Amino acid sequence: MVILDDKPYHEAVAIVLSQKKRNGIAEKLYLFAKEKFDINIINYTYCIVDKRRRLGIILKSDKEYDFMHRSRFVSDPQKDAIIASNFNKILKSYPSIKKFDIEKDFVSYYNLQDEAIVDANWKTNKKYRDTLKNDFSEIWEILPIFRSTTVFYTTDLDVSKYNKSGLSRKIHEAYYRKIKEFDLLKYLNNKDDFAVNFDSKENLDKNYQGSLFYYSR
Repeated sequence: MVILDDKPYHEAVAIVLSQKKRNGIAEKLYLFAKEKFDINIINYTYCIVDKRRRLGIILKSDKEYDFMHRSRFVSDPQKDAIIASNFNKILKSYPSIKKFDIEKDFVSYYNLQDEAIVDANWKTNKKYRDTLKNDFSEIWEILPIFRSTTVFYTTDLDVSKYNKSGLSRKIHEAYYRKIKEFDLLKYLNNKDDFAVNFDSKENLDKNYQGSLFYYSR
């Protein structure tokens, strides 16, 4: 997926959908974090990255991910230490698993909401891109970009024209109806929870060498 590997992502989704239970370690992490921070740890990963152990904590929502961070990519070291210390206490019952070295190893976080919406967006584009282009002939192309999608008309004038006419709103609503098929964890409760942006092939050619790849970066 975006950051989380496919296997732990699908396991986390299954846990939220009650199709799979947390293992003993994950359940104890969940209970501790729920009481201490009122956050939902769905699952965890524990692996070696560049000779350091990484404890990866999979959180359920944007709000919880933000709570554990000082900024988008910088976690709160005090909260990290609390999580790591509890993890080591749990591992006392699992002597075959090497303990977390608080001085050397590190904690990271995964946002399941982020992963799931991106997954739904990519699946929607793969299944319904051609259908939407057939339903709305004004569309030149549709480009999923992580948690949003950009719909391209042909000219800059079209962007303004179809916004005023209400066509862009209808396309947004249509895309939202399609993406709900893949919104298994119910993160998207209305169309405003998912951004559909509008641009033009004219702008793509003028400022991005006609490349959707450059545009998406």
